[in-house]
Amino acid sequence: MGRIKVKQLWAAAIAIVLAGVLYGCGSGEEAGSCYDGRGVPSPYEGNGRDSHERRAEPAKPGPVRRPKRTEINGSDDQFTVMVYLCGTDLESNYGAATNDILEMCAADINDRVNVLLYTGGTSVWQNDRIRPDTNQIWQVVHEDLVCIEEDMGARPMTDPGTLSDFVSYCGEHYPANRNVLIVWDHGGGALYGFGIDENFGGDSMQLDEIDSALESDGVKFDFIGFDACMMATEETACMAERHGDYM
Repeated sequence: MGRIKVKQLWAAAIAIVLAGVLYGCGSGEEAGSCYDGRGVPSPYEGNGRDSHERRAEPAKPGPVRRPKRTEINGSDDQFTVMVYLCGTDLESNYGAATNDILEMCAADINDRVNVLLYTGGTSVWQNDRIRPDTNQIWQVVHEDLVCIEEDMGARPMTDPGTLSDFVSYCGEHYPANRNVLIVWDHGGGALYGFGIDENFGGDSMQLDEIDSALESDGVKFDFIGFDACMMATEETACMAERHGDYM
C-alpha cells in the first residue's frame, strides 16, 4: 500500500507541473506563440523549435548606388562618341565596317555631338577613302567622313596602348561632359577578349588590358559599348563599371 501511495503522489506532482506549463504557454493566446509572465511575446520561437533559436533578423537595405561618373547638363550637354574600328576580316571579306560607317554618315548629328573613328586592323578597306597601311582618325561631319589624322602609323589595334592613345586624343581635342566609347570587331568574352588585328595577328586585347587602357587616360564615359560578339558578360560589365555608367 505504501508503494501505491508514493506512485500516486508522483503522478499528482507531474500533473500539476504539466498544467502549469500548458497554462503559461498557449493558454488564452494564439496557438504556437510563447509569452512571458507579463503577456509580452517572447523573442524566441515557440513552434516546437529550439527555445534558443532567435527569430530571423529583418532584411538589411542593399548597397547604396555610387555617384554617376558622368555629369549631365541637359540642353548644354556636349558629346564625344569614340568608335574604335578594328576592321579585320569583317571588313576585308564582307565590308561590314564600311557599311556601319555609311550608317553613321546617314545619321542626323547636331553640332553638340562629335563622332570620331579610329581605323585600322584590316588588310583591305572596301571603300576608296580609308588606308589599310596606317591607322587614321576620321570625323563624321554633315553626312560625310572627314579625315583629321591621315597617318597615325601602323599600330596593332589589339595593343591597349593604341586604344588608350585614341581615347586620350579625343579627350584632349574634343572635350565633352558626356563621352561614349564603342569598340568594333570580333569578340571572345572573358576568355579571349576583344579584337583580331588582320595586319599584326597575335593575341586579342584581354579585359584587364582594356581596363588598363581606359584607366591610364582618365576619361570617364556615359556608356561603353562593344559591337563585338560575346562581350555582354558579367565579367565585362565589372571591368567597364570602373570607367562608365552604362554598358
